[in-house]
Amino acid sequence: MAKREQAPIAARFTPMAPDQTIALLIQTLTASGAQVLSQSERSITGVMHIRRRPSCVVASLLFILLIIPGIIYLVIAGKDIDDPYSIQVLPEGQGSMVHPAGQGFGLQVAVAAISRLPR
Repeated sequence: MAKREQAPIAARFTPMAPDQTIALLIQTLTASGAQVLSQSERSITGVMHIRRRPSCVVASLLFILLIIPGIIYLVIAGKDIDDPYSIQVLPEGQGSMVHPAGQGFGLQVAVAAISRLPR
């Protein structure tokens, strides 16, 4: 199976000042369940923590076949995911240009927060 190329995430302009943009983004990110690890005048970095739970049906089927695959599945499928994200806010004209970065769920939550900014 070939790796799927992900389109680059485009920056977005908002008419808000950078400090107001940072405040609104932090509020939106924390409401979405993301952790904000650090913030500055122009950037936000954080992590999106996802708790994965293994499926009882799959685990039961694997235990019926053999015990070892069931144990391996429970160990691998039960790991938590920490996907990082960062958002850079740069002043531009009368507003701000917002650039998201990250991976997996972290990038998704950053893009969702940016999409809620006024245009």
